[in-house]
Amino acid sequence: MVRIHHLVAALAFTVFVSSCLPVRRAEPASRPTALHPDDLRPFDSLKFTPPPVFRTTLPNGITLFVLTDNEQPIVNVDILIRGGSQCDPVGKPGVASFTAGVMRRGGTLHLTADVLDDTLDYLAAHLNVGMDVDCASANLNVLRKDFDSGLGMLADVLMSPAFPENKIDELQHLTKESIRRRNDDPYEIGRRRFRQIVYGQGNPCARQLELEDVDRITREDLVAFHRTWFRPNVTYMAISGDITPEEAVEKVNRAFAGWTAAEVPPLPSPEQNCGMPPGVYHVQKAVNQSSIRMGSTGLRRHDPDQYAVAVMNQIFGAGTFTSRLGQEVRSNRGLAYYVFGIVLDSPDPDQGMFLAAVGTRADKTSETISVMRSVIDSMGIKPITDDEISSAKETIINSFVFSYASPERIAGQEMRLAFDGYPEDYLTSYIPRIRSVTKDDVVRVARKYLRSDQLRILVVGDSTRFDGDLAAFGPLTSLPPDDPSRDQAPR
Repeated sequence: MVRIHHLVAALAFTVFVSSCLPVRRAEPASRPTALHPDDLRPFDSLKFTPPPVFRTTLPNGITLFVLTDNEQPIVNVDILIRGGSQCDPVGKPGVASFTAGVMRRGGTLHLTADVLDDTLDYLAAHLNVGMDVDCASANLNVLRKDFDSGLGMLADVLMSPAFPENKIDELQHLTKESIRRRNDDPYEIGRRRFRQIVYGQGNPCARQLELEDVDRITREDLVAFHRTWFRPNVTYMAISGDITPEEAVEKVNRAFAGWTAAEVPPLPSPEQNCGMPPGVYHVQKAVNQSSIRMGSTGLRRHDPDQYAVAVMNQIFGAGTFTSRLGQEVRSNRGLAYYVFGIVLDSPDPDQGMFLAAVGTRADKTSETISVMRSVIDSMGIKPITDDEISSAKETIINSFVFSYASPERIAGQEMRLAFDGYPEDYLTSYIPRIRSVTKDDVVRVARKYLRSDQLRILVVGDSTRFDGDLAAFGPLTSLPPDDPSRDQAPR
């Protein structure tokens, strides 16, 4: 027993002494070499190979795109129908948007609005119908097990809307209230009025609905618009999710069997370049901030310049913090709440838009305009640096790749590109075309599209607080927030 006590005491003493000694850590087999960030090997460029999307044309004329994804038991349907608000009857703006609005909220000839809503809620499904300038749109999101029911309701809404009078009255009331409130937000005033300045009031992209227009819309207008423009032979449909192409073709054919093709009228061709002349335009608004927009017409859709313009946009003003506009106007001068600049092939695809916009303090309005114009002018003069063009390209490519991260986006974009007339290899050729843009290309398109002699400058703000006379930037026209027919002549 004594011997055991001695062993325990010896062991305790050994543990005590060991705890007092410095700890010796095991040396790694080899120490990693510290590298300066400049010495790191650059990351490999992102590769983008979109999965193939099945495409076919159904017997009634629907152009169908299908991309299978079995990760979740969900099916998504996106639809575009050529036409849109550009096809409003003469003298009756708003008919197209009312048609789409009442189709969804008004139910069908077979399902009342309440039954449609309750059924969709029970299925946890979403069904929407909308209207844009160039197309009507529809969307369905539903569980795979309920896809037949959901697709049947979507087909019923598109083919057999009821257009009940009470839902038309309801939408008229909501629309009038929206019109009455549309001048509350200076930013929205600027967005709406700038389109009118650049394109002219007659352009569908700049058209403005008035209270009297709402009163003129009738149920017969909606029925006639739907009968004329909602046809399968001008319809594009993208289906993605837990469904095979064979299943999609069979189910769409069955659900839309009663939808017959018919000739639709030719799309209208609005007159081009009917906007207001270059100069300065002011909408008086008693606020302590100024909403400023400047620009002109922009890029035509499908123009070969689109790739060089995309890179130029990133350097000029699309990259909010890294762009020349962002750095000079916001970071260096502290003049902006927001600032951006971009050349687009929309909203009017035949002439696009160049837009630079900024929000600033009212007492910095003139200074901000001066700085914005100097940045615009510099784009065609100041050399493009290696860092600028490299950063711009990588930003565009990364954004492009990640914008197609889901099957729904890939299928929907394939549909949209086909709808807009892009070649089938557009997605796969986009990145190489961006990579091929040179610094000279950027300067060339900057000189072509960022022309200060063509600038229309619109300021929405309180002239009593401005830090200078807007007339110093060109002929000045005062515009009321509404009714462009009362515009005053330049002074």
